[in-house]
Amino acid sequence: MLVGSVCSFMCIPGLGCYQASKYATRALADSIKPELEARGVRVHLFTPGTIDTPGLIVENKMKPPVTWEIESTSTKVTPD
Repeated sequence: MLVGSVCSFMCIPGLGCYQASKYATRALADSIKPELEARGVRVHLFTPGTIDTPGLIVENKMKPPVTWEIESTSTKVTPD
């Protein structure tokens, strides 16, 4: 089980470093999936919505207005 986000599939302004890691996670999942499934191991990429963490507080301080618009309908969930 790998953990990505919506940024695994699309670019959102202001999240460049975060997006790069999520794209990489998706690429890893895509590349190892056929290798591992041939051995009976299932590979999944979990892409939760906005998670309310201390990192989100820091991230929110730097978000451009367009990113706030994109995320305006997102409901935050707790890590629990």
